[in-house]
Amino acid sequence: MERPGGGRLFEIRREEEKILESTSQVLEVVKSLKGKEEGEACHLRRIEKLEGALLQVTKRSQGDHKEELRKLYKLEDKLASLTLSNA
Repeated sequence: MERPGGGRLFEIRREEEKILESTSQVLEVVKSLKGKEEGEACHLRRIEKLEGALLQVTKRSQGDHKEELRKLYKLEDKLASLTLSNA
């Protein structure tokens, strides 16, 4: 024989189990999103680091090119001077 309210108690427990299951699923999704956010943050930090390195290399390369151009201009000036003095 079923106790009064036993059916209702069973329904309440079944609903509680559904709620706990849903809560577990939500928690897994939140953990997954948190992991993705951390991964994205890591990638962004890596991108920033690489951009900084690229900027340094570009500046160094530009500096090297400027120095080489200065040397070339000096050589041109010397050549022009030698040409005039030999004329």
